[in-house]
Amino acid sequence: MTLWPRTSDRGNGAGKWKTRGTSDGLSDQKRHAREHRGRNRLMATCPSAQALLEGVALHGGHLGGTTSRLLRLLDDYGPSETELALAESVRRSAFAAQSVAHILDQRRRAQNAPVPIPVVLPDDPRVRDLRVAARPMAVYDTLAGHTKGPTS
Repeated sequence: MTLWPRTSDRGNGAGKWKTRGTSDGLSDQKRHAREHRGRNRLMATCPSAQALLEGVALHGGHLGGTTSRLLRLLDDYGPSETELALAESVRRSAFAAQSVAHILDQRRRAQNAPVPIPVVLPDDPRVRDLRVAARPMAVYDTLAGHTKGPTS
């Protein structure tokens, strides 16, 4: 948003400030692009997301909030589980992110899996791009002098 002194308006002297809306529509274009970035990611990883979002739109739901919630579920549960839950939700005609979350929770409980806890990392690329190779635990047991079996 740009501010400039308005001097040409009748009755308003110099020194008054007026905010200018974007007449070129740049902020509208940016907002529109930002809205679709999440939807594109969702639809690229979960094909059933398009049918669910169409159902949300047809029933007057909020696409932005639904997309945001579905993206969090995608991050927490992964693409394969999220896709299964989306397909089931569409099959049931339950066009809401809460329905998908409920199905994911039911599947998690049936598998006796732990509750997914999102990992929050700082924006520092040194932390985000860090990879740690997994090592067999037997190596550490050997280093510590532990042996397998009951201790005496």
